[in-house]
Amino acid sequence: MTIYSLRAVVLSLTLFAVPLCGSCFATLVSPGNLGPGDQYRIAFVTTATTDATNSSISYYNNFVNSVANDTSTGGNLTAALNHQGWTAIVSTTGVDARDNTSTVPGSSATNIPIFLVDGTTIIANSYTDLWDGTLGASLNRRENNTTVGAFPWTGTTDDGTGSGSSTLGNSRPFHGHTTSSNMGWIETATTIPSTSLRPVYAISGVLTVSVPELGSASYCGLMLLLAVAATSARRFFQGVHGN
Repeated sequence: MTIYSLRAVVLSLTLFAVPLCGSCFATLVSPGNLGPGDQYRIAFVTTATTDATNSSISYYNNFVNSVANDTSTGGNLTAALNHQGWTAIVSTTGVDARDNTSTVPGSSATNIPIFLVDGTTIIANSYTDLWDGTLGASLNRRENNTTVGAFPWTGTTDDGTGSGSSTLGNSRPFHGHTTSSNMGWIETATTIPSTSLRPVYAISGVLTVSVPELGSASYCGLMLLLAVAATSARRFFQGVHGN
């Protein structure tokens, strides 16, 4: 084997090894181009609707989890993110939205950005930012990444606390507006009776960007190429010493 043949093998590896092993070298696709180990959260507004007559926070948490698990709307965020434990951004008697969602300003790990499901739009850079009266963008994307203008049930004021007699379970709870990015996103009015069917805001737990794994097919392809390269190199050096 000549030196030119060996160079050809090396060139072949350069051209073909990367496509076969694309999963391990490809740019990590994650919200806001975050890096491995970075943490973030995802928020959405539900496609499904519910009334607001129930005063139990678990009812609304179960509701948003069922939406996140639903495949009929084209979302299925639970499977897409391999994540369980969605919570509703609502307040009921005795439970504030910021406590229910673990987004209390000043608590541990507060500088975690919150994204819409498009993976690029940040609505808040931290928990403090979430409850300062304005959002970085409207929380108007549903679990299937479509946008909607709606009045979701919240029972919550703009600082994340319950609004007294206007929490969910009362006759006229607070609702928000998905097209608003000022305080109206969470605290618009109390004009809708709780028997009406409205969507609900939801948020994930803390997610961590993982390191992409090398797929089995890519691994086998890479190993095959390395084996070919090793064999060719061995024959080359044997030829050199033989001469």
